[in-house]
Amino acid sequence: MNEKKPEQQDGRTAPENKPMIDRREFLVTTAAAGGAMVLGFWLPPSAQAASGPVAAQPWYRESTVPEINAWITIAPDDTVTIRVGQTELGTGVFTANPMMVAEELQCDWKKVRAEYASANRDFKEKAPEWTLKVPGNGETDPAGAAPVELEGANGVYRRMIIHSSGNVRESRYYLQQAGAEARERLLLAAANEWGVPVSELVAKDSVITHAKSKRRTTYGAIASKAARTPLPDPSKIKIKTPDKYTLLGTEQKSLDTPLKVTGEATYGIDIRLPGMLYAAAKACPVWGGDVKSYDFERIKNMPGVYSAVRLPFDAVTKGCWFFVRRCRCCGRLMVEGKDGSRCDACRVGLRRCSQGELRRTL
Repeated sequence: MNEKKPEQQDGRTAPENKPMIDRREFLVTTAAAGGAMVLGFWLPPSAQAASGPVAAQPWYRESTVPEINAWITIAPDDTVTIRVGQTELGTGVFTANPMMVAEELQCDWKKVRAEYASANRDFKEKAPEWTLKVPGNGETDPAGAAPVELEGANGVYRRMIIHSSGNVRESRYYLQQAGAEARERLLLAAANEWGVPVSELVAKDSVITHAKSKRRTTYGAIASKAARTPLPDPSKIKIKTPDKYTLLGTEQKSLDTPLKVTGEATYGIDIRLPGMLYAAAKACPVWGGDVKSYDFERIKNMPGVYSAVRLPFDAVTKGCWFFVRRCRCCGRLMVEGKDGSRCDACRVGLRRCSQGELRRTL
């Protein structure tokens, strides 16, 4: 007699028992065996996860709703989509970056979504001239910015790189500018519609109110007009200083954590394209040195090898890229280095140097 298979909470049929055990089952089982308390929990199915604040594939999409500026779109239902110019490598860019924009935008944080910015658009479209001047006196100035990584980053999304955990330190001021400019355009559009001064309007949680006439409108309702309402002089925009923050500095749940927990998040390593090559770097063997030569002949006839080229830019240690298809030959590409300023450095010496720096800064 066939037994009816049990159903899960989302209505799907539960999987049959199998002799194989996956990672999650292993962790739960071994924890229970060790005497730990194990709590059950339910994860939403894919359809529900897809409607979350970050999609499993959060690629840039041409907007079908009003775009207030290159960073922000607002849908009629007040959903605010904020674009992120950095890759997620553990610094929480899908939460921290939108928070910096939302701080100035004065939108409802519960209705914020995030997606990646477009590298193609950044290449083709330049940032507004008024945003290029770096305010303040560097990263230690609460009203300023850290200009270290912004030299030459004049594309519309500015610093489209990620390293040294700089997505907040290097990006904060222009992300606040993006949110502030969008807010002022929304306010100006509402002021023009009602025939009142902008100074009499208040924006909060995606709602604009005019106390004297008791009128109110939502960001979603006015967004289309705001998208067509440029500011007369956006250079006059002032961003908040930390003492005025209401969102920044508060503890918020990471917007993309559910995707990571369910395994639905798509990472760069997951991408597969026709004819795709894999690139790897072979560093110069001399600390602080440069590449003198490399022996491509040694590997060029190996299955899957495509090419090898010298890196055209300075790196921490200079070297070569080589491009392959499913071929483990990195160790066989011989790179000869030439002396650099630290060619006498060794592992022990580098450790001593690092320890000395730590003692100096602690």
